[in-house]
Amino acid sequence: MPVLNINGSNGPLTVFMCTRGRSKPCATCGRPSTKLCDFPLGNGKTCDAAICDGCATGVGMGLDYCPKHKDMQPPQGNLFEVR
Repeated sequence: MPVLNINGSNGPLTVFMCTRGRSKPCATCGRPSTKLCDFPLGNGKTCDAAICDGCATGVGMGLDYCPKHKDMQPPQGNLFEVR
């Protein structure tokens, strides 16, 4: 994993860069994905389908659903509840 050392305004910074390659293709249209579907499936899991900006539907602050889930209601309860 490449590491960059940068001099920031508040001192030195170390930056790690992911080099796993290109993003996955959008599960709907095949263009490069920029997001993952945030639809909750239960047990703390989300759909995580790769989606592009054009196929994503924003449903809240920083939350996007894939076309399959865009009109569905999420299950009741707290997605991030610790059990």
